[in-house]
Amino acid sequence: MARFIFLQLLFFTTFSSLYAQEDSTSVEYSEENGRFMNQKFLDEYDYIFGTKEVTKQLFKINIASLSPTLSISGDNLLVFKLNMDYERKLGKSFSINTLVTPYFSVNNSGLSENVYRKGIRIGLEPRWYYKMNQAIKTKKRADNLSGIYASLLVETDKSEPLNPAITNFADWSLLARYGVQSRCFKYGFVDMSIGVGAAYRNKSVELFYDDTQTAYIRIKRDWQPLLSAQAKIGLALGGGQNQSGGKYCDAFKCLTEENRLLKIDLLNLVKEFNNQLIVSKGSVAYEHRLGNSPISVNTELKAAYTRDKSISNVPNTLNIRQDFQRRFELVASIEPRYYYNLRRRMAMGKSANNFSANYVTVVSEYFYENDRTNYLDGIVDAPLALQKQGFRFTPCWGIQRHLFSRGFIDYRLGLGRAYNTKVSEVYCSKPNVCTTRITDPYWQWILKSELKIGLAF
Repeated sequence: MARFIFLQLLFFTTFSSLYAQEDSTSVEYSEENGRFMNQKFLDEYDYIFGTKEVTKQLFKINIASLSPTLSISGDNLLVFKLNMDYERKLGKSFSINTLVTPYFSVNNSGLSENVYRKGIRIGLEPRWYYKMNQAIKTKKRADNLSGIYASLLVETDKSEPLNPAITNFADWSLLARYGVQSRCFKYGFVDMSIGVGAAYRNKSVELFYDDTQTAYIRIKRDWQPLLSAQAKIGLALGGGQNQSGGKYCDAFKCLTEENRLLKIDLLNLVKEFNNQLIVSKGSVAYEHRLGNSPISVNTELKAAYTRDKSISNVPNTLNIRQDFQRRFELVASIEPRYYYNLRRRMAMGKSANNFSANYVTVVSEYFYENDRTNYLDGIVDAPLALQKQGFRFTPCWGIQRHLFSRGFIDYRLGLGRAYNTKVSEVYCSKPNVCTTRITDPYWQWILKSELKIGLAF
């Protein structure tokens, strides 16, 4: 708006000075209707988040969901999923959001293991953007799908385990959610929410005997309280955005020189959170450039905590296992990074000498893991203690951008190997009756898929 007023003042000032001249030169002018009608003058906020662009529908792919849920090293379950949403407006303040999430899981003891569980989650979520109507009237935003919302989510989860001992049930959940959604440039979106409600699913495993004293396992199902936190970040298609005004570098600070960067990841602090599963990861990294070269050294300290209380199946057996698992992991890593497209971006005037570019690296990590599990497997109720430590070496490709003045986004993907130097297992068949076993060192394949978004200084 300020730019538009400035252009008007400039036009009328120039015309007035010409009209006031005393010579005989005449000035003719004509008005062209609609000259500024289709032009938009956006500030940095409007350009980045598309607040002034009309959007009636969005197809959303949650890129953050592609990262394995339980990706801590060890013989653990890895769950891969792809979350896709389609949202369409119903009037100015209401919309309908549909959710589809196919997933499958494998055992992380090696990439050659067979897939042994798959399923799909389907949900329907009416949303109320309760501040949208007033914002449109005051011209603070256009009629779109960006803003604070309240919603009611109904979702069902249908899985297909390969264990014949488990009946193929479908879980249901009902959540009242409160969140905020925003576009990010032309093809991006962010959606963060918290929800409270209930879920109908497997609650416990019970042993019983028939008249012949044969043992059977029965799964009890019931409604359980559910508290959930969720962050979605990814691609959004549908509806025009950012047609004019603003610049790409307004958000990514392309022309800012950087020789060092301190990064704190906030995205994974609450990666999964509900009554059965909590996955939390935090990391602090420091990156330093080597001279004026496109090479840097990134050091990182990371901690992870997982609590899993679920009923699962053991691959290729007839047993049912009810877990209550707590896992803590501490990781220290160092990685040299080569920003292979930085010099070209600088030559084209798209970037200064900084860390906003694509890179290749080899991540070297030392990890320590402490695991405590209680499970009911068949008839035996047994606790299990597990400690691991070792090294991981993972070649990765990545992309990093400095976001605004105090933010960053970093994603890396790679396939590597882990060397477990020590595994101590404590098996207790009865209280205070335990045996200890030390296994030999071994190598295993690992998959690394990490997305980090947080603060940068």
